[in-house]
Amino acid sequence: MEGRLQGKVAVVTGAASSIGLASTEAFLSSGSRVVLVDRDDAAVTSIRKKHGDAAIPLVLDLLDSTACSTLVPRVHWKAHQQRARIVQRYFQHSGLTSCLFAPVPVSSIFPASN
Repeated sequence: MEGRLQGKVAVVTGAASSIGLASTEAFLSSGSRVVLVDRDDAAVTSIRKKHGDAAIPLVLDLLDSTACSTLVPRVHWKAHQQRARIVQRYFQHSGLTSCLFAPVPVSSIFPASN
C-alpha cells in the first residue's frame, strides 16, 4: 500500500476504535492524511497528537441523522481548512449507511462563510 496512498486523503468514520482505528492507522502509516470522523473527542484528539497534521479530526455523531446529513460537506470543508488535497477514499465503519449516499450540492462543500 505504501507509495500508492502517499499524500492521498482518506476519510474514516468510526476512526477512533475497532476496525475504524485499524483502518486509520493503516492509512496513516502508508503516508495518507486521514479525516478522523468519530463522536469520541478525546480519542480523536489522542490520534491527532500521535500523528500530527496527517490526522484531521472531525468530531461528529453519525447516529444522529441531522449530523449524518452534513457529513460529506463537513469532511470536504475540514480537509480544505487543513490544506489537504481532495478526498480520494471514504471508509464508513460507523453511523447510518445513508451518510455517504445523500445528495450533496457542490455549493455546500465550500460554504462562503467560516
